Amino acid sequence: MVVKKYAVMLLILVLGACNSTNDSVKTLNIAVPIEMISLSPYGALDVHSGRIRSQVFDNFFDFNTEEKLVPSLAVAFTNINPTTVHITVRSNVLFHNGEVLSAEDMKYSLDKARETPTHQSQLVSIKNIVVLSPLLLEIQLHEAHTPLQSLFTRSPSLIVNKKAAEAGDFSIGTGPYIFKEWNPGQSVILEKFDNYWGKKANVDRLVIKTVPESLVRMIAVETGEVDVAYDIDYTEKERIESSDKLQFAEVVLSRIEYLGFNTSKYPYNNPLFREAIAYALDIPGIISSAVLNAGQQANSLSVKGFGHTKGEAIVQNKEKAKELLKRSGVPEGTKINLLANDGIRKSIAEVIQANLKEIGIDVEIVIVDWAKYAEMVYDSNTEMFLGGWTSAPDADLFYSVFFDTKSIGPGGNFTVYSNFEMDALLEKARKTPNGPQREALYKQIHNKTIVEKVLIPLYYPISAVAYRPNINDVFPSFQGIEKWETPQKNN
Repeated sequence: MVVKKYAVMLLILVLGACNSTNDSVKTLNIAVPIEMISLSPYGALDVHSGRIRSQVFDNFFDFNTEEKLVPSLAVAFTNINPTTVHITVRSNVLFHNGEVLSAEDMKYSLDKARETPTHQSQLVSIKNIVVLSPLLLEIQLHEAHTPLQSLFTRSPSLIVNKKAAEAGDFSIGTGPYIFKEWNPGQSVILEKFDNYWGKKANVDRLVIKTVPESLVRMIAVETGEVDVAYDIDYTEKERIESSDKLQFAEVVLSRIEYLGFNTSKYPYNNPLFREAIAYALDIPGIISSAVLNAGQQANSLSVKGFGHTKGEAIVQNKEKAKELLKRSGVPEGTKINLLANDGIRKSIAEVIQANLKEIGIDVEIVIVDWAKYAEMVYDSNTEMFLGGWTSAPDADLFYSVFFDTKSIGPGGNFTVYSNFEMDALLEKARKTPNGPQREALYKQIHNKTIVEKVLIPLYYPISAVAYRPNINDVFPSFQGIEKWETPQKNN
């Protein structure tokens, strides 16, 4: 499969259809399958919320088209010593309310993230944050944190306006678009910020519509109701590419989809039972029949970047699975629950249900909406569940979220896994400088995940996008969260 290389954190569009009654106002209509849960940077960590947040807020740093770190609201990251970092703040940046960005806003935002269950485990190395001047921030660490700058491209470093946030408004950012309206279940409306510090948006309004069905999203592009549709069924690729009404783009995401177990509950606290399930799975079958080939079988729980270990993909072995189940002591015919949200994960759950039936395990599939699903996994109110995680290309930003004891709950460790040896390895790897020693530590961590099988890696998703023919060069982000600030009208 040939996959194009796309711009990172940037979606370059040339505007086509305009559905506004005022032709002088350029509107880009975008269809997505699931609406956001929260606009606030301190809400749920789902990619669907992230897509909207990335238009309204900026991070400390970003990625360029070569997947290299580049400045955003921070123009310099200086290591004064192993436990002291200076952040130089970009000057002359305005918030949507007209306030000028300062180091005080950066400190407030980071401190708020440190207090928030969804972020605090990722920022636990920070001991104190000091404002040295209006444009200089000092971050004091408990210990060295090598992937800290990569982490500052992610949601824990989204910057809100301190004055507005202290008054209870967490919608004021510095991004290319201003949040205007949220119609739950229908759409989110954003409008161009004329005083954006970076390349200003060429589209006056974004209307991000919630359209759950892939076929309906694609038809909406064909009819001109929307200009761009995300998460299209991959089987439609050939049809889209042959159509004179549609264009197609794709990218392999820096994301892992997995099967997880709540290790605080029986029988998921039994390693042999977890291993039995792993060998019962027909993962290529899941990818072909449920994911419709929109993914590559995963060989690790990290995806790419520093510390990524290319392991061996799991191969189905039903006889081995039956033997492991027998050795586990879990009776044949045991009934278990599998939690998923609707859409592709429902289809995946159905394949897993059939796979486990073949080794004598009865699975009841529990389907809930996205908001309820997030609530359940954050609260560890699960048994077996399907999940996923998207992050920057550094192994720590996957493994620490999945396995660190400090991340249990909203921090991302939804399996309630706690292991002293794993915690020690993660801590050592975080403070070891980039080089062979740090890579070796992540190989140990990877090998331990293979033995523990707390999470079963399934696949790396491919993001498929359909768009109008008068929209040029749609570039999906490898992190699955695009910025839609630079469309231009195609004459």
